[in-house]
Amino acid sequence: MVAELVRARPVAAADPGAASELAQTAVDAAGLTGPAGPAGRSALVAAALAALDDATLLRLLGAIDLGLLGEVTPGLRGDLRVVPLAEVLRLLVLQEQSGVLTVERSGARIDIYFRRGRVDQAVARGVPDEFLLGRFVLDAELMVRPELESFLASRAPGKLIGHQLVKLGHLTDADLKACLTRQSSELIYEILRWRHGRFRFAAGLELPPSVIDAALGLDVDAVLMEGYRRVDEWHLIERAIDNFDIVFLRNEDSVAQMGRGRLTRDELAVLELVNGKNPVKEIIRKSRMGSFEVSKMLYRLLSIKLVRRRVLPVAV
Repeated sequence: MVAELVRARPVAAADPGAASELAQTAVDAAGLTGPAGPAGRSALVAAALAALDDATLLRLLGAIDLGLLGEVTPGLRGDLRVVPLAEVLRLLVLQEQSGVLTVERSGARIDIYFRRGRVDQAVARGVPDEFLLGRFVLDAELMVRPELESFLASRAPGKLIGHQLVKLGHLTDADLKACLTRQSSELIYEILRWRHGRFRFAAGLELPPSVIDAALGLDVDAVLMEGYRRVDEWHLIERAIDNFDIVFLRNEDSVAQMGRGRLTRDELAVLELVNGKNPVKEIIRKSRMGSFEVSKMLYRLLSIKLVRRRVLPVAV
């Protein structure tokens, strides 16, 4: 991709052909005229190319449809700051599209595979561990953590974890489908919160065999409804937990007065990890829960004053 080359080194060195093609496109689009004949047009293109320094090209390449520079796959693309992801998803549902929607931000990438307007699977790379399949296997209590960790340490490399778990008898096909459904849904919930990033939809691409096998057929409207609910809750939670580096302390007197028996198992698990040292991100990691679930429980514990935010001493 030209944009990737631009980030790596100066544009002229990265792809002089792309820069030349952009200059020609600019001349044609502006309807510029010059001395008659091919030589005259070439002079205009050369002048436009000379004016396209690296900074200008970076701005242009960030704003235009890169399909102009040689991509042949038909599709849709844009910036999440301009077009909300929910609107893109609705459009793909309305048109009963098939293909792959790719959303990227800060090294994270999520591919959502559509078939006739429904989601067959969402897969990701560069995302936190909470979105890995193992977390959803544990959440469903299909395996215990030591058993899963032993499997991960000895599993055959290069093969899909889910298929191996089914083959070894740890999961049934129905179990795997349920976990993949939860995983795909959670990935979509997460990117609905993204305030920036890029998306592109490639229509008509052949789906990978693993996605064809999964064939989840998720109803996007139902996923969006839950996603909206979570986004609303996140807005409330983020007033108290605005980053995952915050550290909380237990109010031991309040905990004793209320009694641990009135808390759920997950609330207790999060409460025990609140020790004045663990930041929120470490509580998420150690609890093996999702960031939404942990943050919601911390917000609840904070609201009933069982925990409080640690205030660092002011340096004098």
